[in-house]
Amino acid sequence: MLHYLKDFSSNNNEAQKSLNHFVHAESAKISHRNDLKLIRRASSSYQHTAVIAITQKNIDVVRQIVDEVSNPFSPTYGQYRSFDEVGELTANTEAGEHVEKYLKWHKIEVLSKTTFGEYITVRAPISKWEEILNTEFFEFDLNAKSAKGSNLPTKIHRCLKYSIPRYLQDHISAG
Repeated sequence: MLHYLKDFSSNNNEAQKSLNHFVHAESAKISHRNDLKLIRRASSSYQHTAVIAITQKNIDVVRQIVDEVSNPFSPTYGQYRSFDEVGELTANTEAGEHVEKYLKWHKIEVLSKTTFGEYITVRAPISKWEEILNTEFFEFDLNAKSAKGSNLPTKIHRCLKYSIPRYLQDHISAG
């Protein structure tokens, strides 16, 4: 992975090719949604906001802690962890840094990060998302009753499938 980082920061054509190989394809989970109606292909200039989930560390440890503090026969029963303790246990700073380098290199704007970096909110034109996710975005009409008469959007932009770039495969949670 360090080799990728070195090449990633340069304008090396081989590095760019290797970074653009996709290793994971996901189908977006919208086909079962009765409240969405496909309108058209999304405008390539539309600024789309997304949330990226960073792969967290020590999830197996967290599961074990939950089991132990929930078990009345455990010596640690009822000894719950604080938000900060769990956040520090699961934080994956290295993965977050990899993702942020990728975003910066692709000129994707970082809007915010959660306290322990588990989620990064970003914004970029649809054309950029289509390029890096090897996909096409569409505009949908949201016919949900909850959207009527509220501040929720009535038009949303989604893709039907996407691919995760190789460089990000170990650093983000997709699905």
